[in-house]
Amino acid sequence: MTDLSIAALGRRYRGGDLSPEAVAADCLDRIARHDGAVGAFVTVTPERALADARRAAQALARGDDRGPLHGVPYVLKDIIDTAGILTTCQSRSRAARIPARDAHVVARLTAAGAVLLGKTATWEFAYGGPSWDALGTPTRNPWNPERHAEGSSSGAAAAVAAGFASFAIGTDTGGSIRLPASACGVTGLKPTYGRVGRSGVAPCSAALDHVGPLALSAADAAAVLAAIAGPDGGDPDVADAPFAPVPPADLSAVTVGVPRGWFEREAPVSAVVRNAFEAALAVLRGAGARVVDVTLPPLRDYTDAKEVIALREIHDVYAAEVAADPDAYGASFRWRTMAGALVGDADLARARQRRRELDRDTAAAFAAVDVLATPTIEPAGRLEPTPHELLLTGMVMTTPFNVTGQPAVSVPCGFAPDGMPLGLQLAGRPFDEGSVLAIAAAYQERTGWHLRRPAL
Repeated sequence: MTDLSIAALGRRYRGGDLSPEAVAADCLDRIARHDGAVGAFVTVTPERALADARRAAQALARGDDRGPLHGVPYVLKDIIDTAGILTTCQSRSRAARIPARDAHVVARLTAAGAVLLGKTATWEFAYGGPSWDALGTPTRNPWNPERHAEGSSSGAAAAVAAGFASFAIGTDTGGSIRLPASACGVTGLKPTYGRVGRSGVAPCSAALDHVGPLALSAADAAAVLAAIAGPDGGDPDVADAPFAPVPPADLSAVTVGVPRGWFEREAPVSAVVRNAFEAALAVLRGAGARVVDVTLPPLRDYTDAKEVIALREIHDVYAAEVAADPDAYGASFRWRTMAGALVGDADLARARQRRRELDRDTAAAFAAVDVLATPTIEPAGRLEPTPHELLLTGMVMTTPFNVTGQPAVSVPCGFAPDGMPLGLQLAGRPFDEGSVLAIAAAYQERTGWHLRRPAL
């Protein structure tokens, strides 16, 4: 039933031929049958799900319609607080932690009538991973259990791909929504910095952290964003800027910029990724879009600014507790947290200054284009330990838009010869998620990649 779009599910609820209770029960049955092979969940909440679904059905029966997400099943990355429900951050240091209050985003979804199915796997504190020495083991890719699901919102992306839920809420500090979305063949949106509240979400880097949806389509992501966007009294960085979905874009009025230097020279992508990306651009051109090359600052500069800021900020948050009880944390998280001790105040100041320059230079490129387009990431490889230092040496094309805070979405754009999904990233102006998602939706109207599902 989660193959249905959010809008289609809502129509069937309101038409009376499907109930939130039946959908929740179906999801729970599918999770019970298949999550052993995927490992998307840390905690499944069947009692909460069925109670939420029953309340949703009763509300609809009495005419209390909460909107597009009413009765729709979803999951939460396990760094997002849930009152009375285990919230572990995938860390042995939080193995028994049960928050007293819901995170802001959970409260918004509860008010919208959504149905919570459980908490999904993440890298430890959304930063250290994939790890086999943290709490639990890493999520496997639903398209091939021998492959990884990227990170750090790995369980969230896998749950949507596997049909366990209609949507998920993840977090993104350098690509942690968009990279798993690409790896698992779903749509993942990092909203504008300050669009969605983060109170009650375990911090990674306050300057770079974003909360956003993973869903089957751009239209579904837009429906979720509309429910979760807006003021958060516990997060001073959030703007009073509600979001309303818009129809798919008229691509004849759109100019797409392509920073080829990033993926042709600095971080060259494989022929498989390049061919799929060029095919996606051909679809946009064929629908009338103008596609132009643009020159942006080096990808290395965005990456270095992000890593210096993130290393120092996560060190400042977690270093004392890691030092006090190092055995409670996985090696990857320990290494990355303590590495922040090497970032001095002068280093941090330089990184912040470079960030301001990158923000200015990137904004200037949008004088001539409506969105930027890049490949998202290589197809998922084998699930195996990753060298700790790769965090500092590797470059991905999702990172620049955490540095600038601009909205960016990854949508499916094909499959590699080995059957693993590929992603197209589109990024837009700050607080213009409407255009980004409308262009993504127009692309999805002309392709069927987002409709494909793995055989579990």
